[in-house]
Amino acid sequence: MDLVPKQPTPKQLHRKDPWMELLHQYIMPIVLPTCGTVLEGIVTKVYSLSHFYVYFYQGLQDIRERQSEMVLTDPLSPLTEAMFDYYENTSMTCGNNSALDSKLQVVREICKQSVQYCRVLVLDTKEEKEKHFVKLFFVDHGEQMWYAREHLRPIHPKFLDLPPQAIPCRLHGLEKPVTSWSRQLTDNFNKMTEEIPLAVQVMEVDSAKCVLSVILYNTNEENDININEEMKISILSNPPFPVGTESTCLDCGVGTTHPF
Repeated sequence: MDLVPKQPTPKQLHRKDPWMELLHQYIMPIVLPTCGTVLEGIVTKVYSLSHFYVYFYQGLQDIRERQSEMVLTDPLSPLTEAMFDYYENTSMTCGNNSALDSKLQVVREICKQSVQYCRVLVLDTKEEKEKHFVKLFFVDHGEQMWYAREHLRPIHPKFLDLPPQAIPCRLHGLEKPVTSWSRQLTDNFNKMTEEIPLAVQVMEVDSAKCVLSVILYNTNEENDININEEMKISILSNPPFPVGTESTCLDCGVGTTHPF
C-alpha cells in the first residue's frame, strides 16, 4: 500500500527537526496544550530530566475546568483497538527484501502476554546473521527499540488521523548541564514517575520544537509531591557531571538519537 505524503503546512515547513518534519509528512501534527493548563498525564519514557515523553491520557482539557459529570475517554484506546481488529484479520507484512513504502509503519508486539499494534517511525535498519532488523520510534509512547522487520505491518491511512500522543517534555526550572545529567539523577526521576498518574502543569510551550516545559505533581499520596522540587534537592546532593568529565549522554538515551 503506497502512502501519499500529506502536503506540509507553512508552519511545518519551518520546523528545524528533520525527524519531526518527516513524521508530519504522513501523520497529523502533534497537538500541544495551552501554556498554563494543568492536565493528567503519564510519563511514558525518560531519557533525562530535560528529555522525556508524556501521554495525556484524558486529553488536553484543563482538569480545573471539567464538569464533575463529564465522561472522559482515553484518546489512544480506540486507535489501538481498531488496529488490533484490522491487523489480526489480515495477512499484511513488510517483506525483508522489499523497500518500505513509508517511514511510518505499524509494529506487532507481544506485551504482558497479549498482542498489540503500535504506530512507529522507522529510524534505521540493519542486517545480522541474514536477519533484517529495524530501529523504531514509538510515536505514541516515545520509546526506541530494535525489532525484527518481520513484525512490521504497512500502516493503513485510516490510522493516521490521530496526532502522535507522546509529547516531548522537560522539567521546568532545571537548567540542562553543559555535559549531561548523571545516570543516578535520571534513574531517580524515572522511579518517581514510572507508571504513576501525574498532574502536569504546562509552564512553557515551544511550538517550533514541539517541546513542553512542565512541573510534575504526584497527587496520589496524602501530601502532594512537587517532583521538580524533589529533583532540585537531588541535584544538590548528586550534581551533574562537571565540565570536562567523561560521561554517557543521557539526554538522547543510551546509544540512541531521539527523533524529536
